[in-house]
Amino acid sequence: MGNVFIDVLCVLLFLVVSSRGVSVHECNPFLSITQELTGFQIHGQPEWNVTVTNLCACFQQQVQITCPGIGNSTLALDAKIIAQSGNDICTLNGSLFIQPHSSVSFKYAWQEINFQPFDSSEACSIH
Repeated sequence: MGNVFIDVLCVLLFLVVSSRGVSVHECNPFLSITQELTGFQIHGQPEWNVTVTNLCACFQQQVQITCPGIGNSTLALDAKIIAQSGNDICTLNGSLFIQPHSSVSFKYAWQEINFQPFDSSEACSIH
């Protein structure tokens, strides 16, 4: 009888630990980054439109993406939307919130840049 109780207890403990699941507050990946050519040239460089979408059900703030070479853009960047904040790292939306399932867009003119999500902070209690 004692062994059965211990076995059942172990199984229950295993189920509790392994069935944690994924919370809506865990966003991985938290961003989608797409870009497309606009068809225009700025000082001989192709213009790109970049859209960064918050895939999370939570607000994202202090969103950072990799942006190698963005400083070479022949089109002035809108600093309210994208600003260099370190070595090949850019901050989006002035570190302000990006709402759940919303997008921020910006343009640059240069060779295609491989943007990647870098960091952000989730704010799930804001409604």
